[in-house]
Formats: sequence, structure tokens, C-alpha cells
Amino acid sequence: LCLNDTATVRFPFARVCATSGTHKECSYPANNGSYAIALTEPGSYVLSAESYLPDITPNCPDKLIEITDITRDSAGLDFYFCGQPAADLSIAGYCEPARPGFQHLTVFRVTNQGFWKADTSTVSLKLSPYQTAPLFTPSPLQYDPATQLAVWKVPKLELYEQFNIEIRSVIQATLGDTLSIVGQVLPSTPVDNNLNNNQFLCETLVTGSYDPNDKTVSPLGMGEEGVISRNDTMLVYTIRFQNTGTDTAFTVVLRDTLDASVFNLNSVIPLMSSHPCRIDLERGNILVYTFDPILLPDSSRSEQGSKGYAVFSIRLKNNLASRVKIQNKAAIYFDYNAPIITNITQNTVLSTPNVSEPAFSVQLMPNPTADYSTLKLACNKPLDWVNISLSSVDGREQRPIYHAEHPAEWLSLPVDLSGLESGIYLVWIRSDKGIVVEKVVKM
Repeated sequence: LCLNDTATVRFPFARVCATSGTHKECSYPANNGSYAIALTEPGSYVLSAESYLPDITPNCPDKLIEITDITRDSAGLDFYFCGQPAADLSIAGYCEPARPGFQHLTVFRVTNQGFWKADTSTVSLKLSPYQTAPLFTPSPLQYDPATQLAVWKVPKLELYEQFNIEIRSVIQATLGDTLSIVGQVLPSTPVDNNLNNNQFLCETLVTGSYDPNDKTVSPLGMGEEGVISRNDTMLVYTIRFQNTGTDTAFTVVLRDTLDASVFNLNSVIPLMSSHPCRIDLERGNILVYTFDPILLPDSSRSEQGSKGYAVFSIRLKNNLASRVKIQNKAAIYFDYNAPIITNITQNTVLSTPNVSEPAFSVQLMPNPTADYSTLKLACNKPLDWVNISLSSVDGREQRPIYHAEHPAEWLSLPVDLSGLESGIYLVWIRSDKGIVVEKVVKM
């Protein structure tokens, strides 16, 4: 029912939109469930709400509202959702720019997005071999310098409660290396019904001098074009900013225009930010983060305190054309100053002919994995030949897995990632009937 009852809890993991014809304005609720949408034109609007989490059902029909005076607020338009009384732990991360010989900050945040507390959970982080002398806040339950695996036990996470981990380390790498840190969270009790958000890969290129106001994308992809697999349907963007002026910044606004031809605009999920903020989706495709007030000190007074960030994910549209380019940038506004335009991130969808009708079904388990995964392949039609190999996303690391003429209908093959650095790897399955590329994450 669309009403309050004794089991009602505040629910922030949704998006509320007001639509009038082709005009659409949306807002993401704050942690207390409250939302506000700024409408600049009078008229009739359809107010709707949907959750971006799976297995959450809206209980309220859309509401028709009439706006006659845009200077007056309309209050009391509540929406209700139904979901199972279960925990849903998610993890997200932020990586600072990485420079050889300099200190580097990584932040991971675990959030309980479910309708029930998580009594016990385990958080594990696999650091990059380029991170030396790591300092953890809070201290992990255990850390193995040989494997660079750190583990925390979180005794309890209430509804919407967060657990933050900071890692400060010194980067020992060469320019162009990729810094990759893999995070994972798993509850002991109760069972997590949504495992899609239980892993996160935080990666950034090692650079020399850099612009502190920039944008990054994960996966980085391969080469200058950022080539990604068709299976990389979700991209994670990080907007980083720093007040390099001479006084405190009271307000920071991030504006990111999303390309409607390549992105599923209904799939935006805010993951984490450095400071409390308001999040809106203007005109249906302009994502806006408003930090007001943020009171960001200038870098001469506090180098670390002058920085901020926002991280969000978005899915690509289905069936994008081969070699289509995914480009994105953001505008950063400090108070009333002219905007700073970030660099342009780029990915290119991998051209894989003949994959519209795959000749085989593929499963990789476990994934992520520490050293070994098992590739299970079921041939849906007879193959004349098959060749399977493992590669890093930049193509520098190559390992053969299997080759056969007229392979069997069912195959179960070990995928050996031992001795490799943590990060994302690609399993290439080539045959006379086409190509499939699967992603595997080594912790």
C-alpha cells in the first residue's frame, strides 16, 4: 500500500522525476529519504519514483501535479517501496592521482543498502604492488605484505550505515603503469541477496604532473582509445576537484552532460562523494552534483582538505555499434568563477564480429579470484576449432589456456592467474563461429 506503517523506514536509494512532455527533471534523495526537484516552468507534471536497486518494488502510482507558481514549494508528496528484510552490502572506492615517490590516498566505502542490519561482514582489499608502506585507517584485522591482502571484520552495519577505509601509501612505479586496487565485501549473516555490488575495482594511471581537476573512467580500457569488451556494460566515472585558489570555496558544482546516444540515462547510480551534496539529473541527461555549503579550504592552507570528488556508475546502451567511442567530460564550478572543463575520458567498444549469435555459453567462477578460476564452456553448435587465451587489458601480458580442433560439447578449464598483478584480465575465446571476451578480476 502507498502509505506509512509501523515497518516503514526511510529509503534514499531511488530517483524521483517530474516529467512534462519531453521535459524531465530528476533528483536523488538524501540519506534521510528527502528529495527536492527544482522546476523552472509552470505546468502539469507527472511525478514518479523508482529504485535503482534490484528487487525493490514501488508501492505508489505516479502522481499528477499542477505547478502554477514556481516560487512556492509543494510538500508532502511521499513515495513508498517494498523489499525483503535483508541486508544489501555495497562497496565503492576512490583513487587519488598516483605519482611516483608521492603519497597516495585510496578510500573505500561499504554501505548497507538493504532493509535489514548486517550483523557481521568481511571486507578485503587487494593492494597494488606499486603501493609501498601502506597505512590503514582503521587498522585491518590482518594484513599480509607478501600478498598485499588486507582484511577487516565489521561487527554490525545498521540500515544505511557506512564503514570507511583509508589507505595512505607511497607510489613506487614508472609513468604509465596502472594502479589497481580490488575491494570486496561479503556478509556472514544474513545472506546478501544482491552480489552485483559486492566488488569494486579502483584504478588510475601513474602520471607525472597532473591537473587536480580531472575525470577518470573505469575500466580504463586498452591503449589510447580505451578499448573495452562488449561485456563491460557499466562504466564508473570519478570527478576529482581541488581548490587551488587563495580563499575558501563555499560552493562547488559539478555538471556532467551524458551522451544519450550511448548511455542508458535511467541507470545512473551515485556511489560515493567526499562531502555531503545534492544530486540532480537536469533535462534528463545532465548530472549535477551541488556541494553547498562545502567550505573547501584553499590548497595553501590544507593540501588534503582542499580536495573533493564524486563517483557514479552508468550503463551503456545495449547493442552499440562496433568501434563506437564513449566520451565524457565534466564542468567544475567554484563559487561564481568560470567553470573548469576536465579532460575527456574515452572508451571504445571492442569490435567482435559474429558475437550477436554466440556459439557457446561461458561461465567464470570464482570471479574475482586470488589465483585460479574455472572456465566452463558449453558449445551451442559444433565448432571446427577453438582457441582460448588470457591477456591483460593493455595486451602486454598473454597466457595460452586451451586450443583444440573439433572440441567437446562441454569444457571445464583452469584459468591460472597466479603470479600476475591484481587487476582486470580478459579471457579471449576465439573460434570459427566468432569471438567472446570475458572479464576476470584478480585480487
